[in-house]
Amino acid sequence: MTPKQAKGIGGKQLTKAAAFLFGLYELVLLFHHTRGDFANGFLFFIQAQTNGYFLAFILLFFLSMFIIGRRAGYEVLLKGKKYYTVVFIGAFVTTIVTLLFFELAMLLISYGEPQLLERREILETLFACFVVLLIALTLSWLWAVKKIKLKGGGD
Repeated sequence: MTPKQAKGIGGKQLTKAAAFLFGLYELVLLFHHTRGDFANGFLFFIQAQTNGYFLAFILLFFLSMFIIGRRAGYEVLLKGKKYYTVVFIGAFVTTIVTLLFFELAMLLISYGEPQLLERREILETLFACFVVLLIALTLSWLWAVKKIKLKGGGD
């Protein structure tokens, strides 16, 4: 197997995992917005989807999963690394990239605005997001890296 093939398999599998996570996230967000009044909730949901920061977040999420997935495919299929090592490193790096972008977006949105949250509340929120995102990404990485091994002829 060539490095190009290994990277292609890794990128493809992690992009599928990202699409699954994103679809699940969108369903949860849709249910959250449409509780009670479906019509207005659906309009708020569509409005949230057209936010520039949200669109940039989607692009960054899929791009980071694809790039790190290519690396994972190379490491698992050609270097012979244990898949659980690749899973936890990939999930951790993806979580950090995602949360750094989220924090940057929050700083840009609130630039010049009075401080609405105290530092303690911000840290608690970031920690909760980190834990939830790390769990979800670890599960999706487990699935995707196992699929990489299967597609690449591993055991």
